[in-house]
Amino acid sequence: MKTAALRQILSDRARSERISVVSEFVSGDGPSTKAALETLGDWVSEGRILAVLGRDEETAWRSLRNVRAVQLVSVDQLNAYDVVVSDRVVFSKPALDSFIAGASSNKPEAQQPEGDDK
Repeated sequence: MKTAALRQILSDRARSERISVVSEFVSGDGPSTKAALETLGDWVSEGRILAVLGRDEETAWRSLRNVRAVQLVSVDQLNAYDVVVSDRVVFSKPALDSFIAGASSNKPEAQQPEGDDK
């Protein structure tokens, strides 16, 4: 049920063009809040941003953690409430790939009809 709610609200955000994907928030090895804000661009002025990151994206976590308009969430902790209260959802490309892979692995397999297997 929680997964269905998350999918529904993400679909709603996608229809209203409030989901974005960036290849990376910061290029290079060191954290840079300035570079991360440049990546977000005008989205910061729209209101509250939910940035969805992979757990291994250490540079992005450090770069965005002190930005008041940005809430950070790991892709495995993404939930419907955080999406609902955000004005825009921004996935990093690795986080989106991980989310899609996780969603496809959670689909129930098709039930085979009982009876003779001919």
